[in-house]
This record gives sequence, structure tokens and C-alpha cells, in this order.
Amino acid sequence: MEIVYWGLIYGVYQFGRGQLAIRFVDQTIDVACYHALAVINFEKRLHIFWELPIQKFFLQHSRVMWWLNRVYSYVHLPATISFLVGLYYFAITRNRSNNVPYWHNDRTKGPELYEARRRALALCNLFAFCVFSTWPCMPPRLLGESTLPGNAGDLARSLDFVDTVHARDGATSVFNTRKWTNQLAAMPSLHFGYSLLIGVSIMQYPLATSPKHYNVAPLPVRLLNVNTGSHIVPPSLPRLFCLVVGFLYPFTILVAIIATANHFILDAAAGGLICLFALRCNNFMKNLLPFEDYVLWCLRIHKPVHYTTTQREQFEESWVRQ
Repeated sequence: MEIVYWGLIYGVYQFGRGQLAIRFVDQTIDVACYHALAVINFEKRLHIFWELPIQKFFLQHSRVMWWLNRVYSYVHLPATISFLVGLYYFAITRNRSNNVPYWHNDRTKGPELYEARRRALALCNLFAFCVFSTWPCMPPRLLGESTLPGNAGDLARSLDFVDTVHARDGATSVFNTRKWTNQLAAMPSLHFGYSLLIGVSIMQYPLATSPKHYNVAPLPVRLLNVNTGSHIVPPSLPRLFCLVVGFLYPFTILVAIIATANHFILDAAAGGLICLFALRCNNFMKNLLPFEDYVLWCLRIHKPVHYTTTQREQFEESWVRQ
């Protein structure tokens, strides 16, 4: 069933992008360019049109830009798959080996944690497909190739964004070649949305708290040896590691998508909102449970049950006795 869900997560997204790429016409490209200019105007009103200075800064540091190109091209999909594999191990496999019963797991840990994140990834693909299929938006790197007439076209071509990923020293891959991808799907940015969902999940993963605590009461109170109950519990090393990784991963992806001129800041904001909304409302995907049962019926197999190691041994012993 994991293969079915992974196919649903990635296959639906790529199918939608491919279909839109096949149906592109000049009018669609012009509309996407107008939408990109509208995003720029809105960012200027919010005083957050920082894409050009950010890219110019990193263009002056060619070594860093070389790495950012490869982060954008090669990290997104492998990191998402690695996250799902790792979460499956920590939330399901390890709990099973530690004899934690399935029904003792709540939404913050165990199988329900993994299944919720898996549903969220599938649901955010659906939301993103609805957005970029009805509101195509050109990424900053393509504005220089705009064929729009008049002042709008002059403005688009004057912005001087550089397509660093597809340049000679870039990092093209099968995931971002123009033949297989929808080039007008900048809004929303699932690169950042996925990374934010992964980062939040890593930061919130349930771990044992540190047994240490520090008294934060004022010094005169501490000298009087009065217990005020004011103390702070420092994070354990595993928790600290999760906090650092959970912050650095989406931050790195955000820098990469802006520096390579593949997304606007508002694209990243929209991607983050969509994935956080999907994380909050992913129970909607439980409507696919009949489909899951149908797939299992077609394969002539029973739905897996999350047994602990002890439960499985007891079941096998009872089955042998019969």
C-alpha cells in the first residue's frame, strides 16, 4: 500500500503538470506572465520584493550558487522519500519492536503520525494542482524571455533575473527538465511547502524530555533557597538535533528557490500555507479508505495490522496450535 500512496502523491502531481505542459498555448504563457507581474506588484506593496537583491548577492558567490543549484535540482524528491521512509521506521517499525500496542498510539506518534503525514503530502498535491491549473504563474527566471507587448513586456524583460539552474554551470535533472515539467507552476511552491511540512514534523516528533532542569527564579529568591517552581527544561541532544534540522532544511530550500529565481517569496508563502492546511485537515483523505480496501481486494491480500513483536509471537503460536 505504501507504493500505491507514493504513486498517488507523486504521480497525480506529475500527471497534472505534464498535461498542462502539453496544452500550453501562447495565450497561457502571456497570462502566466501577467500573473507573475501581479505577484511582483503585490510584493512591492508589502515591501518584500527581495528576489533580485537575493539572487544578485548569491551570484557574487559562485561556489555557494553552485551548491544551491544542486539543492534545488536534486534534494527535493529524494529528501521527501527519505523522510517518509525514516518516519515509517521511527513511528511504526521501531514501535512494533518495542512492543508498543497500535491502539496506544495517538495522532502525535505511532502509525497515526506516519499516516497523517502521508495523507497530508497527497492532499497538498491536490491543492497545488487546483491552484496552478487555474492560475498559472511564470517563475522569475522566465520573465526575461517574455514576449508580452507594451509596458508589461518591457517591465518583465527589464528585471534581469538569471536562470541559474538551466545555465551552463547549472544542475538540470529529470525532475526539472522543461520537456517533462510545467514551467508555469511557480504558484504555489511545493519545494518549500514539502520542506516546511518535513521540518515541522521533525521538530514536533515525540521524544523523551531531558531529566535536567534549571532554576530561572531571580537571584535573591534562589539565595533564600525558596522553591518558586520557576524552572526551564533544556532540550535533550536528540530534541536539539531535531530542532536544528527541522529549521535548517526548509530554510535552505527557501534560499535555494529564491536564489535560483524559480519562485517568488509569495510562492513560498502559498506553498507553506497549503501544506500546513493539508497537515491540519488531512483526515479528508480517509475517504480513500474504500479505495485502499479495493486495491487490497484486487491484490487478494489482507490489510496489514500493526502488531507488536509480542503480539505477533502470540498470534503465530496460536496459529501453530490450530
